Amino acid sequence: MTKLFLATENGLIVVNKDSAQWEELLSNPVTAVAVQGQTILAGSRQGLYLSLDEGQSWQRVGEDAGINHIRWLAFDPHQSDVALAGSEPAAIHISLNGGKRWEERPEVADLRDRFSWFLPYSPEAGCIRGFATSEKRLYAAVEVGGLLSSVNGGASWRL
Repeated sequence: MTKLFLATENGLIVVNKDSAQWEELLSNPVTAVAVQGQTILAGSRQGLYLSLDEGQSWQRVGEDAGINHIRWLAFDPHQSDVALAGSEPAAIHISLNGGKRWEERPEVADLRDRFSWFLPYSPEAGCIRGFATSEKRLYAAVEVGGLLSSVNGGASWRL
């Protein structure tokens, strides 16, 4: 069964293609979603949520890593347990165990501070707006700042 997951101001919605039925999985506003198998990551302005059972149950994750306003989420299709979270202000968090535990990549915050990344509507709060992958090479789009790349599976990043 094909499913479409939608991050909305009203929550996380899943639509089943075959039945055209929709279901609300989370009722709080969701800013980003990533799905891999039965694992769902849902980002919000308050942090990150993880479901390992297609949205039947949820747990808050990433609090110890300081994850707040999530702007983009992705699973790396080349590394099954690697998940990425982009936030505002611009930061990249990486999970090496499918979203259960997260750590921030400190060099991204250093670049953000050095180059004064910002958003026109939110001074000094640039953000990560997208991820792309190619085997061990990862890319992150920075609004407003440029393109970050990692040649070692997300362990370190450079502008």
